[in-house]
Amino acid sequence: MGLSVELRMDRTDLLVQERPRCLLVLSNSGQETVRLPHPRYGETMPILRTLNVVTGEETVHRRPVQGLWPERETTLRPGDRIVSLLPLPAEGFLSKAGTYELWAIYEYDGGRSQGASPPIRIRIRPATPCRPTFDTLQGVVTYATWVNLGADPPDIVRTRFDVRAGGGVGETLAVAGATARSRPVLSLPPNRRDRSGHWIAWSDESALRFIYLSRESGPAAAGRFDLGSGDARIVAPLVADPREDRRVTPAAAALVLLGAHRRLVSVRLTPEGPRPGPAADLPGPLPAWMMNHVRSDGGRLATLVQCRAGVVSLAAIRWTDRDIGVPAELGKWEGEFVAAGATLDLRDAIRGATLLRVGPSLRKYVLARWSVDAGGGFRIEESREPTLDERKSISDVAIRVSSQGIAAMLCRSAEGEWFVGGVQGFRALPPSVTNSRRPLDLLFLNGVEPVVVCSQEGSGFRLLRADGSPLPAE
Repeated sequence: MGLSVELRMDRTDLLVQERPRCLLVLSNSGQETVRLPHPRYGETMPILRTLNVVTGEETVHRRPVQGLWPERETTLRPGDRIVSLLPLPAEGFLSKAGTYELWAIYEYDGGRSQGASPPIRIRIRPATPCRPTFDTLQGVVTYATWVNLGADPPDIVRTRFDVRAGGGVGETLAVAGATARSRPVLSLPPNRRDRSGHWIAWSDESALRFIYLSRESGPAAAGRFDLGSGDARIVAPLVADPREDRRVTPAAAALVLLGAHRRLVSVRLTPEGPRPGPAADLPGPLPAWMMNHVRSDGGRLATLVQCRAGVVSLAAIRWTDRDIGVPAELGKWEGEFVAAGATLDLRDAIRGATLLRVGPSLRKYVLARWSVDAGGGFRIEESREPTLDERKSISDVAIRVSSQGIAAMLCRSAEGEWFVGGVQGFRALPPSVTNSRRPLDLLFLNGVEPVVVCSQEGSGFRLLRADGSPLPAE
């Protein structure tokens, strides 16, 4: 006997792209000291092998060498052991539903010897994203919550995305049962604060349902609040208190629009249960678009678009746990509203963009970029005509704004073509991106380059550049 290898996983019933906590245990069960790559610093070990127990397909996952220098090695004396966290591969690893056996192989003594762990049997369940809602801060790390139609009944799921070179789809976790019609919404804390824990809320018939999720405690604090109306729309994001202590669940607040009554209601979400907050009637027509923002000092501002007789108005509402204010107009345009998007930058300025149809026949498009600074000052930064073909009718338009104020649009023509771009021009997405009618969305690589988020039937998400290529390597 020489090196004994053991894999330990905290869960073996997983979603596609779920990454459980995994430990690698290396023990010297022989009589002589062995030399091996250090598991915390080595690049190539362990080698992971998977076997699909139904099809018999076997796959080897060996990490490529990244550095120019030899791997850092260590010695292990007889009876000693090393326990190390083992990050599982992010791309291409157990990417299809099925039942697998997983084991690890560890080479030592210069590759002349190896040890293998006993296999672990793992069940991978399908992940089919529907109705994804992304957090509104366009950073390197971005979260989304969505409904998994691959589960029966459907699940509410949270996924982390690492939008950087060498990144991709990160940890994924199912948190609660739901229905196919659910549209979950994430929370955000005050700007520039820890956002690793999330409240997630969704409407179910005439009730608001919610749950809290953190890496430390998993799903907790589930609850329900009766809204008294089935026509409810949660304004994204939920607003969470700062997370001062990771052992303590922070409270949050949900702002809900009851469309049938044109009424805004606030609900306080706490580990002890929900509490009703202030409510206010919303003057004017129902908002065509609405979004929450929470600045670093905890101040809350909801921006909204209302349309009246060919005039598109942008307004803002300040709200707290004690009061909901009245809409204050920021700006207005003549035309027909198409879509809008916004984010909060590191200086607490709201950076937004609104797409309009203008002109006598409403055939031309104008993209207006605007901002609201930390002091409340509104400014239209530019209004330009994006290079959209006027002969094409577009639909399913999504506007996303980076933290640097760059506006990107994702849109589909009546012929089914998908395009991504902005005022500088548009690019047709390749069939490898758009061969499915499943939801697409946009994130930003390095805060500049739009990246397409593609959802796949049964296989979760993938991140692709506009030309269909994957994210660049590290």
